[in-house]
Amino acid sequence: AFVANKEQAEGIAKIQYFLNAPNSQGQIFVLEGKAGTGKTSLVQEAVAPFLKSGGTVVVAAVSHKAKGVLQQKLAKFIKSNKLSGKVEAHSLAGLLGMKRDEETGDFVNDPFAQSSIDTVRVLVVDEASMVNTQNKQILESRMPKGAKLIYLGDRNQIAPIEKAGSLNSGKISEVFTMDAGKNKHSLVTRVRQGEDSTILPYADFYWTNAEDGGTYVDPIHPDSRVNSNEMVMLPGNGWVDKVIPLFQRALATGNANLVKVVAFNNIMGNTSGAKMLREAER
Repeated sequence: AFVANKEQAEGIAKIQYFLNAPNSQGQIFVLEGKAGTGKTSLVQEAVAPFLKSGGTVVVAAVSHKAKGVLQQKLAKFIKSNKLSGKVEAHSLAGLLGMKRDEETGDFVNDPFAQSSIDTVRVLVVDEASMVNTQNKQILESRMPKGAKLIYLGDRNQIAPIEKAGSLNSGKISEVFTMDAGKNKHSLVTRVRQGEDSTILPYADFYWTNAEDGGTYVDPIHPDSRVNSNEMVMLPGNGWVDKVIPLFQRALATGNANLVKVVAFNNIMGNTSGAKMLREAER
């Protein structure tokens, strides 16, 4: 059974209050935290009363992989707790009846797609670090009256793909920089991923580097970068081509955790980001 720590308990209370409050107190909630801080578990517990009453939680993400991961976890949570509600999952563009331009990251009209946004009551957008400025504007402008939107993610994971030359290119998603007022909660205490992991020291160091504005040069000296049975350093621009076969194997085996990419800042470049997402989803 899930036992919330203090941070998580506060977050659960905040989200449950948000879900029951009138829209005059805000339609958007932002939950952020590093990997392993228990964001998904917190959201599950927070929406449990809504699911118990028979409600439907809609899960969406920029990438198909991300929305599928959260959908599976929520579906398992519903079944194990014998809740009467259900979960639906969509790509964010598909939910809006649109499609995503893989080069610019923007949503464009799709004459063959049908929007499902009008029936949403509670929407959770996972991996919100990938939501670009245009995606955010369209989504929030089309949220139904009375519906609630929860953004979920880590500000220093992969940055949004933006149009070439955009002032927002390489920057943290506006999801995490907007003023959400009291409808915001941050988790900092890691509750999973063993502390003996060889990945964590680098992940934490790079997270802080990105948070502080980042650098275009890897801040860890080459002599200190060490391969392990968990991690391989891939310098240079050719790293995407080396990672793509691993994503393909992850899709073939159904193992979503087979490969993870850690960058020393959140600027991987529009071309690299778009190519990796396109090939991984293909």
